[in-house]
Amino acid sequence: MRNTMKTVWPLASILGVAAIVAFSFRHPGAKRSDSRPLPGRIGEWYAEIIEAQDLEIQAELARKRCKAKDAVVADVIAGRVTLFEAAARFRDLNASNPLAAHWLGYQYRDQPYELSLCRSIIHRVELELHSRASGQVDGTVARLESELTEHLRCHGRVRLLD
Repeated sequence: MRNTMKTVWPLASILGVAAIVAFSFRHPGAKRSDSRPLPGRIGEWYAEIIEAQDLEIQAELARKRCKAKDAVVADVIAGRVTLFEAAARFRDLNASNPLAAHWLGYQYRDQPYELSLCRSIIHRVELELHSRASGQVDGTVARLESELTEHLRCHGRVRLLD
């Protein structure tokens, strides 16, 4: 009986402390319902977990956008999609990335966003075809450049479908 009590009390103490700790802290993903800040290092840890979750979400969205853009480029190469249909799809994909227009503007200075989309697609098609070493590069890029030139001649600017 005496040995049992020596084992039970420390075990009960450990379980009690664990229960207090478990009920004291909420799950990191849960929203706090009060406005009290978390103390010291716990608050920093909580903020870092939230930031890491946000970065994970952003990274996953970026991966999905890249995969979707790769599929669009493949459709352009295969001739299933026109340059302007592809540019409209890129525009829609970029809508979830607030910096997309900024980066395109940096890459294609002083060009309207829609024209930058077309130029970036042509560039991606060229890179993809070079990586395949298929010999299609010159013909496909020339076809897309011609399509863009003709569109600009007719409309004066790039007009994408909604």
